[in-house]
Amino acid sequence: MCRGVLFACLGLVLVSLLLGGCAKKVKSAPVPAGTGEEQAPAGTPEEKQPAVEKILKPAELYGEEVPSRYFESVYYGASGRIDVKDPRNVVYTSVRSKEISLGVCHLKIKKSTVFDIVGRELGRLLRGAWSRLPDDSVGHEFQITEAIPYSKEQFFESVNEELGLYALDENNEKNMLLFIHGFNNSFEEAVERTGCIASYADFKGVAVAYVWPSKENFLLYFKDRAVADWSAFMLQLFIVDYLLKSDAKYISVIAHSMGGEVFVKAYCGLIDQAKSDKKLMSQMKKIKRIILASPDIDYITFLDFYLKKMRTLSPDIYLYFSQTDSALKLSQGLQGTERLGSSLVCNKEIVCTDTSSVNSDFFNHATIASSKTVLEDLMCIFNEKCSRNQQKYLESRPCGGGLSYWRLNPAGN
Repeated sequence: MCRGVLFACLGLVLVSLLLGGCAKKVKSAPVPAGTGEEQAPAGTPEEKQPAVEKILKPAELYGEEVPSRYFESVYYGASGRIDVKDPRNVVYTSVRSKEISLGVCHLKIKKSTVFDIVGRELGRLLRGAWSRLPDDSVGHEFQITEAIPYSKEQFFESVNEELGLYALDENNEKNMLLFIHGFNNSFEEAVERTGCIASYADFKGVAVAYVWPSKENFLLYFKDRAVADWSAFMLQLFIVDYLLKSDAKYISVIAHSMGGEVFVKAYCGLIDQAKSDKKLMSQMKKIKRIILASPDIDYITFLDFYLKKMRTLSPDIYLYFSQTDSALKLSQGLQGTERLGSSLVCNKEIVCTDTSSVNSDFFNHATIASSKTVLEDLMCIFNEKCSRNQQKYLESRPCGGGLSYWRLNPAGN
């Protein structure tokens, strides 16, 4: 019995480490804004620049393997308790709050030091030796320079202004991206990952992160799961506000790891709520696509209960899964149930993409924000004119019953 308890404890530690993010970063101190690194090249009169350049910055000065433009601002809704030490650099703790805090974070592309470069290259060599697959990781990280809290009125006024700029300059339909992070991610990591995804995937719209109060401790996996259940109700409140008060016409959702369960429960709760609210039901149709990335959700529960309810409003549902996701394999062993993010779903209601051949992090769990090819695929999904059938990095494979799924092959690039 003692031996069994020991193995269970070791398993908990391992799954907590892995699910916490494959490239867990040490929190860095915020860098003062206005260093000049994010400025546009000189020589272009400010009044002749497109209005959208107020919110997207050119990234030519950072060398290769960076997005052509990056998001300087990411909005957020946070359900952790706020700790105001500096009005322009607030901190959100892992303690639950009764209210959702709103605000905006300003970002920059983190300039790599010699130690960063050496560490990154060493990681690539080790991953290549372990997986025997070509490296597919992005080359840069994003960093918050300041986090500014907003009142609800300020938040939606600013969001709607940016939506208007995109509609004017990018000729789009006022798009919004909502990202929900997974287990053991801090506020900073969640926002920075949102900026990374939106930038590398060249999203044309406003980027928003919903940050739930993870305990930020790899030993507290089951406590985070309990907080995730509570966070689904808070996310439901946040989405209702956003649907009714923002000018967004279409919303794309990316939910990663444990954040997948947070969103799925919130979305199904919204559908139940909207049954008696016709206005909310019509607004729910703004949620155009749902992308579940390595979701730490029970496979059977999703197929037998959640999927049918989610299809009520006919959103496009995408699943990125990997049969080599070590983190979800350990989660499955610990909980005793198959996880959605490590399983092929052969179902006409969901578009499945296998990322098992991707080498962008040690455990193949954070590919949604770390893989160049996955981010390129997201770019295609976000672009109505792009056909995945024509992408050389994707291969269609049969899965039975006349259905098929996609297999992502970075070597095809």
